[in-house]
Amino acid sequence: MKERDRAETLRWMLQQCFAWQMEREFLHYKAAGMTCADTKEDFFGFSAADVAEVHRHKQGYGRENFFRLKDDRVFDSAAQPHEPDRALYDTTTH
Repeated sequence: MKERDRAETLRWMLQQCFAWQMEREFLHYKAAGMTCADTKEDFFGFSAADVAEVHRHKQGYGRENFFRLKDDRVFDSAAQPHEPDRALYDTTTH
């Protein structure tokens, strides 16, 4: 497999993981009656193709999915915007 093909395959796989995480969060809020959105894209306001990475922790919030978009905006699993400062995510303080 060529290096370019391998990189494209990995990007596609990562995008599928983001889509699955978004779908899981959306269905949770849909089942709880906390959204009337029809799709995960409607709920979040972006698609999995827009996601650059997912953080698992933010200082002061604990464990949760925080979706960082390619434009550096950050949204939590409830589609609420958060501060984009990278120092706040995936680090621990004592």
